[in-house]
Formats: sequence, C-alpha cells, structure tokens
Amino acid sequence: MESGQVLAYVRLKSAYDVPIAVIQSTNDHYLPATEASTLFGPDTGMRRFRAVKAASHGFRGAHDAMLLELDNALDWIESLMQKGAPPPAAPGSPP
Repeated sequence: MESGQVLAYVRLKSAYDVPIAVIQSTNDHYLPATEASTLFGPDTGMRRFRAVKAASHGFRGAHDAMLLELDNALDWIESLMQKGAPPPAAPGSPP
C-alpha cells in the first residue's frame, strides 16, 4: 500500500500465468490511464493494457468504446485458453 492505496497494477505484474486485460479511462480521476499503464508494465503474451479516451472513471462519453474493448479483451482471453495457456501456478511453486 502506498498513500492508503492498494497498488493493484503493481501486483498484477507477478501474475505471469494468468491472462489479464486491463481497460482504463484516459481521464480516470482515481488513476489516469498513463499512470496505470506505467504501473501495469508493458504488454506481454499474457497481459495487455488498453486505454479508452473517456471523460471519467465511469467511461463517460465512451461507453461503446469501453464495451468494444471489453469484448476484444474477452475474445483475447478466450483465444489464449483455446490455445492451451498454462494453468495458474500456485504462489511459491517452482516454475
């Protein structure tokens, strides 16, 4: 925790074996997409970050764009599962 906030994006970096898609508003007053992207780190084969140009945390003015990104993210995760993405490893288990 930093300044009373849980650093969820930093913790997601350690989830190597689980597909994670983050969709963030560019004008999220809690954590703007540029900051969230930096904390989340670069896209990998199992992680991806998408920013949606929106006016608020609730994607004001961009609900359709957010829903499109959500649909794309779910398709991406499903495609990984169909390809046989490795199951999640238990914390502390050997690679």
